[in-house]
Amino acid sequence: MRRGFLLPNIAAIAAIALTVSLGNWQMNRAAYKAGLQTARDAADRGAPQRLGFSPAEAGIAAGQRVLIRGRFVAQDTVLIDNRTHDGIAGVHVVTALRIENPGAAGPGQLVPVLRGWIARDPADRSRLPAPATPDGVVEVEGRVEAELAKAMELGSDGATGPLWQNFDYERFERRIGEPVMRLVVRQDALPGAPDDGLVRDWPVPGDGVARHHGYAFQWYSLAAMVAGLWGWFLIKAIRRRGTGKGA
Repeated sequence: MRRGFLLPNIAAIAAIALTVSLGNWQMNRAAYKAGLQTARDAADRGAPQRLGFSPAEAGIAAGQRVLIRGRFVAQDTVLIDNRTHDGIAGVHVVTALRIENPGAAGPGQLVPVLRGWIARDPADRSRLPAPATPDGVVEVEGRVEAELAKAMELGSDGATGPLWQNFDYERFERRIGEPVMRLVVRQDALPGAPDDGLVRDWPVPGDGVARHHGYAFQWYSLAAMVAGLWGWFLIKAIRRRGTGKGA
């Protein structure tokens, strides 16, 4: 094969490899989200497990539904910025909840609770929302998260106030002066619960599976198109050489 054909062949092979790998990545993401949805569906078929002591001792893992009883510590609330809902800019509200444990000596353990979403003031970004925090003993039902989704940070987040770019366990502990469980309970919206103005319309893991399949089909189709064009040009070049036109 002449040197003039080398570069187009390399480009075609590289394009096919890239588009196939991107299609495979989308299929892997679809399988990952389908697995999360399967685990969530299995957890939803059972009653929530009460969280009152060490999650490891209770056999509680990410994705499980739990029920916790305790008191919110209002001053330990932080606002996680740049979170949107229906295209509206807002924040996620995370508050420490001290678990009620009547049989234990001393104060109960603290667990971070992702209580919901609230909009920011579109006219004045410096004015932070002040979500209401329930008083007294409350029962919170939700789902365990090992980590909260993180937004990209341009540099370190050195803010000293309640507005953070991302949630961090160690930083949260420094703020409240006590250790916390290394999990976050994402609070569910329950019928009859007090209205605190927070939105708890959480995304469902399986919602993106069909979209990933669609993207994978597009990448595989593009790979097939490149392969077809490459084959057609190769056959045409071979025929031209066979008749002496490509000399």
